[in-house]
Amino acid sequence: MIGLKPIQRVNLDQLRHWRNSPHVFPYVREYRLLNSCEQETWFNSYLQQRRNADFDTEILIMEYNGTDVGVGGFTRIEWRNQKAEFTLYIGEPEFKKSSIVKELLFALLEKGFEEWNLNKIYWPVFGHDPNLPIYT
Repeated sequence: MIGLKPIQRVNLDQLRHWRNSPHVFPYVREYRLLNSCEQETWFNSYLQQRRNADFDTEILIMEYNGTDVGVGGFTRIEWRNQKAEFTLYIGEPEFKKSSIVKELLFALLEKGFEEWNLNKIYWPVFGHDPNLPIYT
């Protein structure tokens, strides 16, 4: 069973571990490792600006059968123009090469299109990411 839930402060250590791991870090935009102080600053800003900023962010913990497996959601959300940039990474390597990833992907897209009424969702794809075949 697929689940999507909001990020909470108790998730931050796990998220930082995933984000800095060698199977995620090389394929994200940021080129520096994330430390706990920077993450705390980001999280506080995220909580204060949600649904109030011109370019909003909604990030969710993705779970499969009660196990947190990664993070996904939308950045650069323009509520007025109903468009957003998609973001996703699988933090638990054993789930990376499975059909579960497609289920998670579709659950996020359904949330964006059906629940949040987005009309356009775009996803920057980096050609050097060896994980791309799992999304096709």
